[in-house]
Amino acid sequence: MPRSPKDLELWHGRHLQLAALALTAQVMEMHLSLAGLYREQIAAILLGKV
Repeated sequence: MPRSPKDLELWHGRHLQLAALALTAQVMEMHLSLAGLYREQIAAILLGKV
């Protein structure tokens, strides 16, 4: 656990950064899986397999 106000600031900043990275990764993953679903649907439509 941080001891000084400066340490606390750094510690807090690092956690915010990690949280932001984790959220970005989740959002990217969601977009990629959605893109995969849409790609299958579009392929089906283009190939006339609706």
